[in-house]
Amino acid sequence: LWAQTDVEQRKQSLRRQLGNMGVPASEHDKALETVVNAIENTLSGKTGRWIMQDHDQSACELALTGLVGGKVTHAVIDRTFVDSQGIRWVIDYKVSALKTGESRDRFLADKQKLYRAQLASYQQLLQQLEPGREIRTALYFPLFDGWCEVTETIKN
Repeated sequence: LWAQTDVEQRKQSLRRQLGNMGVPASEHDKALETVVNAIENTLSGKTGRWIMQDHDQSACELALTGLVGGKVTHAVIDRTFVDSQGIRWVIDYKVSALKTGESRDRFLADKQKLYRAQLASYQQLLQQLEPGREIRTALYFPLFDGWCEVTETIKN
């Protein structure tokens, strides 16, 4: 749909959505640039296209509630689906970007550590719904089509 819509029409729609989300008008131009950049990188990048293609049991913004570690946990999963090998993927989008001179490997390692617990809780919630299924978690960075599988969450 993105490619079928006029550029100005897309920007007007996004600007309205930013306003509806409470983004101050003074920040719309910068936010709009970031959003457009993220969408275009996603649609032009190999990883982004794979994430967004049609998959079995796919969902975006999947809201779940359950017990994790004995505590009630509410989560909204950015993207999840089952791939052709039967693996459930849980993908969390992050709008972080590399800083000038920052190593991509260091950046991804730091983000993996930072979000490991969050993704482990998502994984545990889905494991309760699909016992026995392999569930993998990853971070996706649409500002540069970056991908980082987050390991050492939980094992079946």
